[in-house]
Amino acid sequence: MIIYRKWGVSPGAKATTRGPFIFVDPAFASDPGLVPHEEVHVAQFWRTFGLHVLLYRFNASYRLKAEVEAYKVQLQCYPAGERDARQVDYAAYLASHYSLNITQEQAMQALAS
Repeated sequence: MIIYRKWGVSPGAKATTRGPFIFVDPAFASDPGLVPHEEVHVAQFWRTFGLHVLLYRFNASYRLKAEVEAYKVQLQCYPAGERDARQVDYAAYLASHYSLNITQEQAMQALAS
């Protein structure tokens, strides 16, 4: 279920998935890759029988795999000419916002694999 409300979105985020619910800041509703990214997290939630929440919070390796899977889907939602620049942005975000203890270069390699 997608809910277009700022309430429910984590501070500093454009959207947040909480179990099967996706909260999207209405200011970013036109971003074609945002909801598909979050839908990956919903699929991860169901695929892990709801354990995604705990795995994501407490296991950095799982968190990296979950975000890389979602960002790869998100990248495919943009024109090919935009993807390289977006991949750099996503790698920087992965390296600095998810407590993964990885470099931007390592994040780039994960997104490229």
